[in-house]
Amino acid sequence: LDDNQIQQLFQQLVQRLIFYNSINSKQIIIKLTIALCQLILNMMPDKWNNGLTAIITLFTQSQNEFLIQQPEKGHLIVLDILTILPEE
Repeated sequence: LDDNQIQQLFQQLVQRLIFYNSINSKQIIIKLTIALCQLILNMMPDKWNNGLTAIITLFTQSQNEFLIQQPEKGHLIVLDILTILPEE
């Protein structure tokens, strides 16, 4: 995948992860989190040297309406990522 496709895939995974967190679909959330972690690992450090910092910022300081209303969900997404990332 070229850089543009990787960025699009990343954005789609993030959007879907937020959506499925909003409806509490745990099985899909886990699969999306695993996919996002695999993408993060493939992007770091060559294409994304501050990946973990960016992920934490993305989900804890998001302008997404759902995450603004329920910021704890953003923190849970980050915790899921940090839990699954070492396993991948």
